[in-house]
Amino acid sequence: MNTRIYRNLRCLMTGILLVITIGAAYAQPNSAPCPVGGYPTVSCPIITDEVIQANISSRLLGSVTTSATPVCVAVSDGVVTLVGQVADPRSKELATFLASSVRGVVRVNNLLVIGGPTATDVQLVGMVKNQISRQTFDTSQVRVYANSGVIELQGMVNSELARTVIGAVASDVVGVTAVHNNLIVSDVAGNNLS
Repeated sequence: MNTRIYRNLRCLMTGILLVITIGAAYAQPNSAPCPVGGYPTVSCPIITDEVIQANISSRLLGSVTTSATPVCVAVSDGVVTLVGQVADPRSKELATFLASSVRGVVRVNNLLVIGGPTATDVQLVGMVKNQISRQTFDTSQVRVYANSGVIELQGMVNSELARTVIGAVASDVVGVTAVHNNLIVSDVAGNNLS
């Protein structure tokens, strides 16, 4: 009888130890951050560059970004680039802090300029690219250059409508003085239709 009790007790203790071990393994916090792009799990949801950009833009709105000092947010593989103008050094530091605190951000390149009534060429390129990327056309082959407020558009688009709309969108950006639209219209096979 003692042997039987001993075996049952041993089985019970082994079960309890197993439950404690498994519970402790699941109770450990995940110290490794989610990689960019994430995994489709509860603890590490999918985080795309678009989600990161939207989260940063909403955090900057009102605290750093105003209609007088727009900030463009670009994200590529979790690397954030901030381009634009802010009122003071505190706002520039705050923008870096707010952007870096968003889940999925790997690094922040803060190219914000403090003060000044007009946008620099670097800022203009960022603002024009941001506005162009919001269009429904394929803009992946469009390159934007700026020189003293004059925007030059180069590359290929797939229709004359896309060429015209992209040029108009670029000219509507505050600070742009002129647009040289050198975009080439080509078909899907890459044949020049211009």
